[in-house]
Amino acid sequence: MKNRRVVSMFGSSFPEDWGEHYSYRILNDIMVCMEEGHVLILKDLDTIYGSLYDMLNQNYTVVNGKNNCRIALGAYSNPMCYVHPNFRCIVLVDAQHLSKLDPPFLNRFEKQQLYYED
Repeated sequence: MKNRRVVSMFGSSFPEDWGEHYSYRILNDIMVCMEEGHVLILKDLDTIYGSLYDMLNQNYTVVNGKNNCRIALGAYSNPMCYVHPNFRCIVLVDAQHLSKLDPPFLNRFEKQQLYYED
C-alpha cells in the first residue's frame, strides 16, 4: 500500500443520516475511490453493502479493456462504474455482529481476525 491513498468510511449512528441522500453521498464517494484506485476501508455501512453487490463479488464487465461494475441504490443505477486495477476494498465487522449478517454477504470476503492485543 506504499504511495496509495487509504480512505476510511464509517456508517453514521444519527437517524437523520439513514435516508437516501446520505446513501447517495456515500456511494458517490465509494465510486470515486474505485475510479482512482484507492484502498477503501468500510465499517458499519450495512445499508450500502447491497448496492455494492457486483463490486464486492468482483462481477465486472470489461469495456475497452477496463473493468466496470454496476452500483445501484433505489431508482439510481450507474451500470458502468470504472474499477481501477489498484482498487482494494476492506470491510470491517465486529465479531459480535457476525451472526446478524447474511451468510452470502460474508462469503464474498477473505476473513481475517484482528484483536486489539495484536
